Amino acid sequence: MFIPNHTVITAPDAAPRRYLMVLHGIYGRGQNWRSFATKLAKRRPDWGLVLVDLRMHGDSRGAPPPHTVAAAAADLAPLAEALADRSQPISAIAGHSFGGKVALAFRHGPASDELSQTWVFDSSPSPAPHARDAPDNTVQQVLHMLQALPPRFASRAAFVDHVTGQGFAPALGHWLAMNLAPADTADTSDASDQTDGLRFLLDTDAMGALLDDYYATDAWPMLSAGPGVAHVVIAGASNSISGADRERLATLTERGVPVHTHTIPGASHWLHVDALEPLLDLVADTLD
Repeated sequence: MFIPNHTVITAPDAAPRRYLMVLHGIYGRGQNWRSFATKLAKRRPDWGLVLVDLRMHGDSRGAPPPHTVAAAAADLAPLAEALADRSQPISAIAGHSFGGKVALAFRHGPASDELSQTWVFDSSPSPAPHARDAPDNTVQQVLHMLQALPPRFASRAAFVDHVTGQGFAPALGHWLAMNLAPADTADTSDASDQTDGLRFLLDTDAMGALLDDYYATDAWPMLSAGPGVAHVVIAGASNSISGADRERLATLTERGVPVHTHTIPGASHWLHVDALEPLLDLVADTLD
């Protein structure tokens, strides 16, 4: 049984009885959402948050194949059971991008009976079988870059320089640099610029398998049926959720399916970074 690495966050001196599990996107890790979790816990001390490193990400390396959306969701079941045993029951789940489909797959699984809400942050439920070969697919372009990385880097700055030298933004380089560790300590991620010999920890073959399954997965049945209410948050300046997706979401709501759509105008796909306050307002006001 594989239980992914996780971090529990609560407000100081709080003893919440309900917990929101938060899932990151591809190439990320739970700590990407720490600012969101810390601020939300302060606003809603009656809720705790659980930041998960999905399989083969962060400190959840070593998960057995197959590396699929369904497998990533299945990993969450023993974690939810362990948390419930510690009086930290998962009452809601949220996922961003790749994590959005994982959240929906968990919602559709046997361990989701206690869920009151599922949040999908800028993630299309639709399959996209041709997305991998699309010339403008930056996620795939990043994977190709990662597959050709040198085995070592002298510093984090050297890694960021390499990423920007391949035509990517410095912000992406700094974000990916969270996956660096000393070359001789595979399980350590706290590396500094002064450490000689850093290596990139993500297994690019596993990332490719997860992406392939993400593109192949049709999550609409998981969104259309399941416990509790589903909230789909659309980043207004992102094209992750197409016009056809938006029409289909509206149709579900019109049919009385408990799916609510929210749009944050001007937000990019990284809405937890450039639209943090509006996202916090929405989730904090809607959690009940």
